[in-house]
Amino acid sequence: MRESEVQKSIQAALAIRGRLVKISTTGIPDGTRAREGRFRANPTPGVADLLGVLRFPCPVCRVPIGRFVAVECKAPGRGPSPKQVEFLGAMRREGGLAVVADSAERAISALEGQVAEELELRPIQDRRARISVLMWELVSRAISAGLEPRELASLVDVVDRLLELFELPKERPESLEAALAVRQKRKPGRKEGKD
Repeated sequence: MRESEVQKSIQAALAIRGRLVKISTTGIPDGTRAREGRFRANPTPGVADLLGVLRFPCPVCRVPIGRFVAVECKAPGRGPSPKQVEFLGAMRREGGLAVVADSAERAISALEGQVAEELELRPIQDRRARISVLMWELVSRAISAGLEPRELASLVDVVDRLLELFELPKERPESLEAALAVRQKRKPGRKEGKD
């Protein structure tokens, strides 16, 4: 299979999987010759064959997020040039996903592999901070739902203890602090607006 065929199959496979937002080849239309289907080479040596943005589920909230993707397409048995390796490395260092592939299956597998690898390598502090935020979000929702002050105090105490037990950040959002202060001043059975 020729490299151009590999490129077309990878481009089609990414589109079929429904995760394709935008993708373009590196060829630049060459002025008047563009009508003839002519392209000139990209002036940046080593630029990947396919560049685009693909959606992957966020590891924390599972909402799709866009990631920049660079795919260097190669005919089976061929490898990337040093300039291509350099370009792909730069893309990864800047937070993009960058792979070399000789088939659609390998491209998809490599991209998914990089996303999975990032989940394993992500600093544990990021996860800890996110857990803390989610726990305070739970308290916020309990306030919105009208949880009684005594029950709210118990929930806050449980969250504080869990955060301490697992050595998670305990900082409460300012908006939550204000809502807690107002909510905890009310006594059970007392209606708002009465003295």
